[in-house]
Amino acid sequence: MNILVTGSNGQVGTELRDLVKNLTPSEDNDNYIFTAKKGNGDDILTLDITDELAVKSFVKDNFINVIVNCAAYTKVDAAEIEYEIAKAINEDAPRYLAEAANQNGAVLIHLSTDYVFNGQTFLPYVESHAKLPLNAYGRTKANGEYNVIDSGCHYIIIRTQWLYSNNGKNFFKTMFGKLWKKKHNPEGEDILNIVNDQIGTPTSAREVAVAIFHIINHNKDKQTLSKTGIYHFRNEGTASWYDFAWEISELIDNYVRQDPPAHLFLNPVSTSDYNRETEKKGKTIARRPLYAVLNTDKFKNTFDFTPLHWRQELEVVFGREIAKINK
Repeated sequence: MNILVTGSNGQVGTELRDLVKNLTPSEDNDNYIFTAKKGNGDDILTLDITDELAVKSFVKDNFINVIVNCAAYTKVDAAEIEYEIAKAINEDAPRYLAEAANQNGAVLIHLSTDYVFNGQTFLPYVESHAKLPLNAYGRTKANGEYNVIDSGCHYIIIRTQWLYSNNGKNFFKTMFGKLWKKKHNPEGEDILNIVNDQIGTPTSAREVAVAIFHIINHNKDKQTLSKTGIYHFRNEGTASWYDFAWEISELIDNYVRQDPPAHLFLNPVSTSDYNRETEKKGKTIARRPLYAVLNTDKFKNTFDFTPLHWRQELEVVFGREIAKINK
């Protein structure tokens, strides 16, 4: 099969690219075409998914069988100001990709988010829950889902949450960098205020990439690509952002056995207090769901795939980060 991957320099795209690079010859039966808005002149081709004509021509000319849309505008706060940019990437581009898939008999695997919900149920969200986004980013992602569904193509929409990895900008990278610095140079460093009342699940981009590859790789014998619908995917377990930061600090303390403990630099705060202090600095901050845990039973039962607990997966990602430092 010819498989188009968009957003190949983002978190999930990078992990999927690395996964495919490491396949053995016996496993490498499909032709993956990795793209991004700006190619790298090597293994990532240039494709602007906000250009409708370019998208439809690319899919047709390359006889694409599967499209994996890893591209997204994910700057939640900035989307309140840059709505048109977010809309172009999160709403319009999925429509172009879905229409191209429909016109060429391809399947679209599209990544979405827990931010399509308002976080006020305080029970794990199933796929059929009503979409009630609280912010501009969530609205663009919800509308992107509608556009995919309305296109008539065969689709698999995967909603995930709290993505992190060893690449790009994300909570793990930020916390690791700051706590690592504080651990080695504690004097004069500020305390980090971390929200403790937003509940979800830290989910690694590596695990999402593995799940996507699992779906594609098992299509021949299990017809997994024919399972049109919306699915929720995340690592196992739940946490607050403070819990996530604490676990990162514990891993650092276990690796660097010197005082002071890294968790002493962490201060739990409520969302309302955090927002208040952020707004005092003149920064725009979007509303976020307080409880956004996703029920993943449908994904696990349909695709026979269960991810690691988030703490186990964090150890994997942490180990990779340490390996980068020690190179």
